[in-house]
Amino acid sequence: MQIAQRLAPEIPAVYLTSGYLQDDTLGIGKAERSKWTGAFNVNDYGGSVPKAIKAAGGKFWSPDSRDLDPAQVKEALEAGIGVTVWTVNDQAEMARIIDMGVDGIITDYPEILRQVLVERGRAVPTPVPGAALCKAAATSRGPFVPVEVLDSAPNWSLPRDAQPPTPAKAGRSRQWYALEE
Repeated sequence: MQIAQRLAPEIPAVYLTSGYLQDDTLGIGKAERSKWTGAFNVNDYGGSVPKAIKAAGGKFWSPDSRDLDPAQVKEALEAGIGVTVWTVNDQAEMARIIDMGVDGIITDYPEILRQVLVERGRAVPTPVPGAALCKAAATSRGPFVPVEVLDSAPNWSLPRDAQPPTPAKAGRSRQWYALEE
């Protein structure tokens, strides 16, 4: 990751993590170093993922929603690290994660996320043109598409022939984009 950041600093690097059972990429509290974190062993930073990401030069963190708590979100945001959580599909869990103050949510159900955001009084923009294409692709086993776009770190990959949605101006305004028809 550090090589990519050095060679192409204009490309945002997102540190994707999971501390959940068989998907553990962190190894918090374990004697053996995680093969996923390279030179930045989370245990060398007191088990703090945001501190390890900051030390690695990271600016964006995408943790598994199952291992996230409000203190971690606060620590990351105070360190200047954007937090976009994956994959949140339950309405109650979406509300809980939003209340933590995350920058974004990745979901398989953007229409549910949009509804939760509206119910919580969050401004949601008009759906992005071309969202039907994205929604159709998202429900297939094919390429992943944006289901939420963080304004400071677009999080998507599209089919080769599709035009990507245009994200809002870069910044930390916490605008939410949930695609729907």
